[in-house]
Amino acid sequence: MQVPLISWAGTERLAGDYCFRLGNGDCGGDAALVVSWLVKQGHSRIAVLSEISPNGEEYFRYFRTECRRRGVSIAAVESVSQSPENLAENLDNLRQVNADALVYMGYGMLAAKGLLRRALDQLQWDPPRIMSTAFMWYLMGFDLFEGWVGIDQFDPQNKLAQEFHERFVAKHGASPPMWPNAIPVLAYDTARVLTEGLFRAPILSGPGLNTGLESIRFMPSATGGVHTHIACAPHEHGMFRGDWLLYGRVTNGKLEFEGLFEPWE
Repeated sequence: MQVPLISWAGTERLAGDYCFRLGNGDCGGDAALVVSWLVKQGHSRIAVLSEISPNGEEYFRYFRTECRRRGVSIAAVESVSQSPENLAENLDNLRQVNADALVYMGYGMLAAKGLLRRALDQLQWDPPRIMSTAFMWYLMGFDLFEGWVGIDQFDPQNKLAQEFHERFVAKHGASPPMWPNAIPVLAYDTARVLTEGLFRAPILSGPGLNTGLESIRFMPSATGGVHTHIACAPHEHGMFRGDWLLYGRVTNGKLEFEGLFEPWE
């Protein structure tokens, strides 16, 4: 149809001349950041809860490669569906290997439905733990993600995110739901990208908008860290650049900024 698609997909499988990605995560990038955090925290022997889901295998494939690259040992893996019969039993199997930390690689339904929180509470197990951008299902309730570190996209120091919030409150008299969180600023950036593409389009048609989107360079981003920007080019349609993925943590039912990725070489 030659109509541009701007997607939040995190999979490498979304590709094409008319497919543009403002990822709400990235399967390969998530895995790299998870392993980097593990190494920084001194966790070298890991237990993995691997979910069978549309992107679960993609996450885990990248995760294994990153572990090998950084010298992290996978002590045990439990593969589960998105609706396991007894998640506490799966987690107990992982607990028994005495790993340094727990990693959840999956789409996020286990956390969003409260299954992870209930199973960990049932076992009274509180390990260091981190997940992919499944973390941003925290919109289902921060309490469901208590104690988890996850890959996030909200940096409270990002000036554009601050200004977005100020204008939103001035207009609506209240913050966006469950503020602070990454989803409102990601939606805001998506609208900005569409507007910018239309402005740059040589003709207002599908192919014209495609050309307009491909001409965006160094557009400041409200999503991610303070130096994140948005750019595109022909055949290069992953639009975020810089620290667009970062770390968050939920503590006492509130989202906290955990930090940015740090170079390790």
